[in-house]
Amino acid sequence: MTTYDVPRAGTDFFQGTFDLNVNPAGVIAGYYVDESNAHHGFLRARDGTITTFDAPDAGTASGQGTTTASVDGINPAGAIAGYTLDASNVNHGFLRAPDGTFNTFDVPGGGITTFDAPGDRHRPLPGHELCQHQRAGGDRGVHP
Repeated sequence: MTTYDVPRAGTDFFQGTFDLNVNPAGVIAGYYVDESNAHHGFLRARDGTITTFDAPDAGTASGQGTTTASVDGINPAGAIAGYTLDASNVNHGFLRAPDGTFNTFDVPGGGITTFDAPGDRHRPLPGHELCQHQRAGGDRGVHP
């Protein structure tokens, strides 16, 4: 089992690393909450390399930012689905392509958007169950 923290993740309660999804290649998508309580996305490659990202126009105040979808948020190709909360506290959907480019969208007449990853629906591979480990110094990602 490997325990890890995304760099710049906060260490207080409700802060830290939240690994929500894994695709068949073992790539993990999730988000982390920094010491200002802003949310940011991350991608953890099978080799442990972590890439952080913020969707376009993501807010930077407490509770705002980039969050990956909690179910099926990454597909086998590595596209990541999620949503952002902007500086006006309005949610917007996003799709981050494997090359790091973003498509953002809003539901007509709506301001809150969440969705599952496109294409192949999947579940974590056996032995790749994801969880958050609550600790006094914040949450940590845990991956077997």
